[in-house]
Amino acid sequence: MKDELLNSRGEVIEICPALYAKVAEQLTEAIEGKEYFSGVVELTTDEADCRLKLSVIIYRDAAGHIFDLIPVWWEFATIVGGEERLNDFSFRYLRALFLD
Repeated sequence: MKDELLNSRGEVIEICPALYAKVAEQLTEAIEGKEYFSGVVELTTDEADCRLKLSVIIYRDAAGHIFDLIPVWWEFATIVGGEERLNDFSFRYLRALFLD
């Protein structure tokens, strides 16, 4: 049985918590030790190809732990069957995973 990472609500793809967790994991690796990141985080699931393009300012405490992410610009794309589909991705939700 495949992981349920996306739900379809008509024309809009719902991003599930498990996919947010996978994106956060990839982003954590990409921003390690940085104060600013501009780039792409990509992952492929059984259901879709996903791509987060973003520029983000990373605030860290004296120990280097992230205490805030401020997006300058971001875009999250979901490609299903070779076609880009609308989704309900929320940077606020992703950011909260770093702040907990």
